[in-house]
Amino acid sequence: MVNKSFTNLAELNDSVLNDDYIYGTFETWKIKGKTTGNAKWDYKGKVKDLKKGLESELKIQFPYNKYWFWVGLRGSGDVKVHVDLGDVSLGKKSFNLFTNLKTNDKFSLFNWRLGANFINPNYESNTRIETNTKGTGYSLT
Repeated sequence: MVNKSFTNLAELNDSVLNDDYIYGTFETWKIKGKTTGNAKWDYKGKVKDLKKGLESELKIQFPYNKYWFWVGLRGSGDVKVHVDLGDVSLGKKSFNLFTNLKTNDKFSLFNWRLGANFINPNYESNTRIETNTKGTGYSLT
């Protein structure tokens, strides 16, 4: 029996190899896929500095009820879990809420964020509150 849930390797018009030099990256490689159930995965490798070599990330995204979850594993050992909490309306404006938790490979420090994004054709605003589990830092951006 053939598994037909894997539908494609990259989005239409999405390059697998590209130059992100304007963002400070010498070269970026991407391999992407998605399933018929709307789950997505992508592997990204990038070279920011030729002396440091390749940085990599594997990200898996999937819907559950009305939320989107993604789990990211970075070559440096970082693990990040992100939850898109959906849109809420305040007045006549719609905001997207999210939260995420990031840790290192030893699980010795956790950073937690709660944020909101407001995007329209003429303006974008991103706000988040971030803290760590040791209580040694927090930020509002």
